[in-house]
Amino acid sequence: MSDRESRKNEPTTEARPPAEMHTEIYDDESIAIWPKVMELWHFRRTIARAFGGAIGVFLLGLAFVYVWYPNQKTAQVSFRLLFEGAEKGQYPNGMPFGPSDIASTPILEEVYKANKLEQYGGFEGFKSGLFVQQSNPRLELLRSTFLAKLADTKLTTVDRQRIEQEFEARSKGLSSADFQLLFVRTERFREMPATLVQKTLADILSTYAKDADQKKGALKYRVAIPTRNMVRKDLMDEEDYIVSLDMLRIAVRRLQGAVTALQSLPGANVVRVGPTGMTLTDAQSNLDDLLQFRISPMIGFVRAIGVTKNAALTIQYLRNQLFTINLDRDAAKGQVQVYENSLRSYLQQRANLPAASAGSEARSSGSGGMGNVPALIPQLGDSFFDRLIELGTKGDDTAYRQTMVNKSTDVGMRLVDFEKERSYYEDLISVFEGASKRSNPAVQKQFLDVFHERYPKTFEELLATIDNVNLFYDTLSQQNLNPTSLLVEITVPPSVNTESSLAGSRLLVVAVVYFLFVGGGTIIGIFVFARFREESRSEIAAHAPGTTHPHPEQHETV
Repeated sequence: MSDRESRKNEPTTEARPPAEMHTEIYDDESIAIWPKVMELWHFRRTIARAFGGAIGVFLLGLAFVYVWYPNQKTAQVSFRLLFEGAEKGQYPNGMPFGPSDIASTPILEEVYKANKLEQYGGFEGFKSGLFVQQSNPRLELLRSTFLAKLADTKLTTVDRQRIEQEFEARSKGLSSADFQLLFVRTERFREMPATLVQKTLADILSTYAKDADQKKGALKYRVAIPTRNMVRKDLMDEEDYIVSLDMLRIAVRRLQGAVTALQSLPGANVVRVGPTGMTLTDAQSNLDDLLQFRISPMIGFVRAIGVTKNAALTIQYLRNQLFTINLDRDAAKGQVQVYENSLRSYLQQRANLPAASAGSEARSSGSGGMGNVPALIPQLGDSFFDRLIELGTKGDDTAYRQTMVNKSTDVGMRLVDFEKERSYYEDLISVFEGASKRSNPAVQKQFLDVFHERYPKTFEELLATIDNVNLFYDTLSQQNLNPTSLLVEITVPPSVNTESSLAGSRLLVVAVVYFLFVGGGTIIGIFVFARFREESRSEIAAHAPGTTHPHPEQHETV
């Protein structure tokens, strides 16, 4: 036999079954990597289709998660309050201020309705998503620094108190009127446009400034200023002559008190208003003249001739006024006694003298302006004075005593006015009770002519003075409390940030785990299928030894 024939009879590699070929390359104890890689390469189309389908399923699931999981949008605007006292928690006129005033319910309701936000959710959800916080980076840095110091466990009590006092002293100089208005909203399908969110935040600040100025009077002094509503001519015309004149007299006195209060404000004596350049001194003089040369003479005529429309009703009015004056006078006397007793008890405690012995000495002596005052102490109770004493000892001793003396003096001056008014009404009552005995129709007619001529002019002069006093009030408030007439200044424009409920890092982890699972499952499935196919071919080859097997590439299964 020739070499060619011998080589022909030898079994070639191509004609060998795959199982025999694989047996020569590796066995069960030592597995070669390259055949496995080649086997996976043979199924590359199947792997590509598997990963393509997995990517499609992942993208579909991602779209579902994006739609189903709501997004959280945080809008914020930084602003600064310009009025004096904002960093101390009060308005320029002394009224208390808090950040919650900016996002109060009346303001939010007005903004909610003006911007038609009902289509994006209910009012309660809108309100709960808004809050105001103070923005002061320097104070936060200082706070974190001192917290780190206080975290030291080796500090003694004295050291902690020293650090806390140092923090309080340094933080007072870092008080700020910078704030942030935040709007946190969770949205799923219907989103509020970013421009509308920004407009809403700006409207909240502007509405707050308007409300604080016009409704709360944040830029107005806390002074009671009468208006034209204090006097109504139609009602006064229906009353008796003395009643109408008395109402005018009381209105003038109230207006005089308002002018006196305005004169105590900074720069009040140099302010001029109106086309004539009127000053507060001029207004006070006009009121004095109106009372002295207009109203008082007409009251004197009525008192002299006893003219009246209805004597019984007039007397009843005067007696009711006298009754009210007596009540106010008695209340003022009680206040004076309280202040005097409080001051005396305070001084006794400061001198370490028993209050009981001091009270007995005062009762036994019965001298001085307060000899009959201690009888009031058991009625008010010892706890009342003890509380006053406790409050007094906390402050400066001289300031406390001066305050009590000033209060007692103020009430004493009111007592003088009450006594004057009491004598005034008592005299009028006696006049009208005997008016019928000295009534003269001719004189009464003459008086009525003068009354109907002067009364309307007096009333108009009073209205003009009321207008001028209100003009003084507005001018002083604008000049002293806030010259620019601004309350809020936006420092950083509104911005909107969107945050998904599903974090990106978590989504990345889910994607990695998902594709590892898909890839591993696909590879394991291919190896299992290949193993099963080889075993099937081995069984077929065992039953048909003469059968040749094609290359594995021809049996790639989809």
